[in-house]
Amino acid sequence: MDRLPMATVRFASQLAMSAAITGLCLWPTLSLAAKPTKSAQSQETIPALPAAPVSKTPARLVFADPYPSPPEAPAQDLLLNAASDIENQAFVLFALGSLAEEQGENDQALKLFQQSLNLAPWNIPLAIQLATFYVQRQETPEALRILKDAQQARPTQPAPLIELARIYLTALHQPDNALAYAEKAYKLVPNQFAALSIFVEVCSTAKLSQKVDDALKRTESSANADPNYWLQAGDLFRNAYALSSPALGRPALERINALFRKALDLAPQDPRCLERAADHYALTRQLLEASGLYERAQTLFRIENKASSPGICQKWARTLASNDQLNLAIELLEEFLREQPLVTAVREMAGEFYLQQGQLIAALGHFKVALETDPSSLQEHFRVIQLQLRLRRSGDAAQTAQSAQKLFPDSPNLTMLLAVALSESKKPGEAVEAFALAERQYAASQREALDAKFYLTYGAAAERAGLLEKAAALLQKSITLDPDNAAEALNYLGYMWIDRNVNLDQAGAFIRRALTLRPNHPAYLDSLGWWYYRKGDFTAAVQELRRALENMRREDAGEVYDHLGDALEKLSKPEDALAAWEAALEMDATLAGPREKIARVRAESAAQPAQGLP
Repeated sequence: MDRLPMATVRFASQLAMSAAITGLCLWPTLSLAAKPTKSAQSQETIPALPAAPVSKTPARLVFADPYPSPPEAPAQDLLLNAASDIENQAFVLFALGSLAEEQGENDQALKLFQQSLNLAPWNIPLAIQLATFYVQRQETPEALRILKDAQQARPTQPAPLIELARIYLTALHQPDNALAYAEKAYKLVPNQFAALSIFVEVCSTAKLSQKVDDALKRTESSANADPNYWLQAGDLFRNAYALSSPALGRPALERINALFRKALDLAPQDPRCLERAADHYALTRQLLEASGLYERAQTLFRIENKASSPGICQKWARTLASNDQLNLAIELLEEFLREQPLVTAVREMAGEFYLQQGQLIAALGHFKVALETDPSSLQEHFRVIQLQLRLRRSGDAAQTAQSAQKLFPDSPNLTMLLAVALSESKKPGEAVEAFALAERQYAASQREALDAKFYLTYGAAAERAGLLEKAAALLQKSITLDPDNAAEALNYLGYMWIDRNVNLDQAGAFIRRALTLRPNHPAYLDSLGWWYYRKGDFTAAVQELRRALENMRREDAGEVYDHLGDALEKLSKPEDALAAWEAALEMDATLAGPREKIARVRAESAAQPAQGLP
């Protein structure tokens, strides 16, 4: 059987309730006659019901009551009166409006709701619903009229006043008018949070700090026994005081703390109450108090649910981390993950905290497990790939990116990461293909991403693949797109030509432009020194290479020392050249050139005959 629309269900149930209240049967009584009828849908003749079978049991004789009692009058609440008839009509119009709304006929629904409200202006929920609808349609005057009529019909109800204040404040930006209605609502029900909330909100917006303070005093003396009221009041006044002064003063903070303590006194064993109070202390940087409350909340939650709460665990851990207790925060998260290893959010937080400690391998381990648990998140793939690249695990990064691309084949950012990973894992041909695909994808969806940095990276991959003309074109495009920040592209293209001993004049001009943009950059000074070497000016080459070494970290200087050794050898200083090459190997033992040169120079020195005395 198909399920009825929710509006129909509401209609039927409320009709039944109305019938029970008024004593009326609102559904028509079906009288099945002996003659055949026709179905409206099938137009087929429906046969008459068969006659009831004749009982073979002798009938029992029934005698008339010789002393009948007078008929009882019907109960007063079952009698139909004009008021109940109007109320039923209003309800039927409301039900029909609900059906129209369910079917997407908003104009018809609005018309029916309005007719219903005209018959029953005391229907406060309907009045508020209609007013909200009119505000959304930018028909604010009609919304105000409806709410004012509802307030007149039910002058002791605060809800229309609250909605009027809200419309004047947020839709019309008239805090003075809003305040008039908010004050009326607050005076009617000072212990109701909705009235308190709109009053404080209006006063805060209008910068009426004294009225906010008076409301806090009145709230402090309230006898309300609902812990949720005190939690809400605490949040309300904290935000109100923070709005007037971002640096919440200690006296005001203590008064707000007292509101949360009242909630804790009323519900000391409720983990939800403890958690919300802890949230307040964490937001206001009262971290020791927050940590203690989170711990108590977690203990009670575990007793109640036989498992820890991931939400409380994360809040508690973040509070510890904010209080310079990162190790304790990580221990807390690891303990939770031993109990519930598949909670991705907690595992991601553990990874973030390990990153803050600089423990990249531990962070990567957690992010990989989170990714395996939920591979549907593209951002998780990005994070794992980027961390693998930071750890120089370019092969793993390429593998992760290739797996992710099967799930997200149309993501240009993912294709870009794949291209970078392939380039760094010494697969330049595949990298160039991936860059070409990323360029097409960006051109179709994010053309602004095809910027100078993209073409610099693409050009570097083409250079590693030996596609020098393509690399030069891509690098020159990078320079053209952002000439004021093109130092890296200028240096890369210039050095590419210098290293291959081609286009030396243009290469030298590019290197000098790079140094103009970023003076004394060690890599660019190395390029300039190598350019002098190619031009045969070895003295200038030594000078620029030594300047590069003065501005460079020693652990990054292997190639520069190699260049310096080559220049010193050309100046017939073999001992100085040997020292430079040995320094290059000390910095980077993977360099093959310096080792071969050292062996060659020492062999040549050993082959020369010793000079005797004259």
